[in-house]
Amino acid sequence: MVKPRYVWNFDCDANGIEVAKHRDTSRLCVSRAYDKDSTLTKVSLAVDEKGELYKTVEKRNKFKKQLASIRINETKGKKESEYTNTYASDGQTILSHNYKSYYKGKLWYNAQTTYDTNGNRVEKSVKNYKKGVVYKSTLEKGKPSSITKFMYTK
Repeated sequence: MVKPRYVWNFDCDANGIEVAKHRDTSRLCVSRAYDKDSTLTKVSLAVDEKGELYKTVEKRNKFKKQLASIRINETKGKKESEYTNTYASDGQTILSHNYKSYYKGKLWYNAQTTYDTNGNRVEKSVKNYKKGVVYKSTLEKGKPSSITKFMYTK
């Protein structure tokens, strides 16, 4: 078993900002908060090996299913990725998933997936962007050029 060389412990407010500065605050700061619907919002701040600060905000429902997540390079002030999921009324069966990736703060990739009421993937569409403008898509001129569809048998 490997023993950790250092353990960092920070006190954070609801936005994930350190309450009191410590001598070495280069690793991680996390805060968690619950709303009235038992939705967990977790805010994390971390510094990578290059010294850039990253903020991740994650939301989970009362069943611990991910509702949304966003990652931002706080040093550059640019969004890096974003996830959103929707669930059926039971709060556990996924109905859709949307993933967005950003390059230099501009939308670079977007994948949308839909699921049936059993949670089976039924459709996926993808868009690629250059400088924030669609250059390649599974939808061309409003018509599908290629959409992945999934069929299931019992």
